[in-house]
Amino acid sequence: MENTPKEDLIGKYARKTFAPLQPPTEKNEAGEKTEYEGLTEYTRAGRNNRFRIIDASGTSYGFGYAHLVSWVFTPPAMLTLNTSTHICTIEGKGLAEIDRALLDEKVKELKAYNPVFHTLKEDTKTVIEKLEFVNRNETI
Repeated sequence: MENTPKEDLIGKYARKTFAPLQPPTEKNEAGEKTEYEGLTEYTRAGRNNRFRIIDASGTSYGFGYAHLVSWVFTPPAMLTLNTSTHICTIEGKGLAEIDRALLDEKVKELKAYNPVFHTLKEDTKTVIEKLEFVNRNETI
């Protein structure tokens, strides 16, 4: 009689010992600053499904391009994104780059600048100085 796939898996892993799970370590625990990058784009060709926005405290908000209803770019320093669940207002420098990347659906990540965690190079194109989120479901 042959073993079932479930018994095969149990037999395969039953005698192995695994190290206990450890909490993830943050890069900035030791006070190390990372180089700031306000806009990260997808490098692969074609349409991309999702992007995220990270505020200055490190909170990440994920969105699907399918739920991005519209955006309004008010040059040079304000960009408002309207999704089905949130309204996000972005203020900063070089926001035309974000506008272009949104049009091409290439935004992978937008990150707010925080001098505690980031170092800022002089030639940085996009700097997000302020992010404000409004949850559409909470304002009703």
